[in-house]
Amino acid sequence: MATAVALFWYALGLVPSAMRDLYTRMFYALQDTRTPVKVGAVCVTIHIVLNLILIRYMAHGGLALATSIATALNMVVLGWLLWQRTGGWALGNELRVLAKSVVAALVMGLVVYRVDNLLYAFWGQYGGWGELVEVAGAIGVGVVVYGFLIWLLRVEELSMLVALVREKTGRFFR
Repeated sequence: MATAVALFWYALGLVPSAMRDLYTRMFYALQDTRTPVKVGAVCVTIHIVLNLILIRYMAHGGLALATSIATALNMVVLGWLLWQRTGGWALGNELRVLAKSVVAALVMGLVVYRVDNLLYAFWGQYGGWGELVEVAGAIGVGVVVYGFLIWLLRVEELSMLVALVREKTGRFFR
């Protein structure tokens, strides 16, 4: 139960963590390594203060929440600074991709949930290798379903990924 509490609060920081890393790389591409470091230093200080405050009220969950809040703050500040520096970006396209990805993820989640239940009925109850078959099968189905759905929804990034894979592995598969 304690792990579930921590995971819940840490999960709130997953997207901000990924976006923060992306924004940091964008600053590096702009030959600016100082801005992410300065923002990071401020957010580390805020993180420490939040740890000291939230641990009193939420125990280890407070530590996880403090991490998520500090990470989200870092993401917001870096994103705003990038927005200012680059003159903004085309949000319409990003929102369309996000909507398609969310639809694909929701459908995939429902399919994986059902497949996992079916596999558990046949394999998972045996433990050990049976559980491995259950989890691997559900993950495999999830990857296939998500890939098919983003192809069906014509998410442009998929064709970019396929082109990159072909470029990197082309010498092996020609």
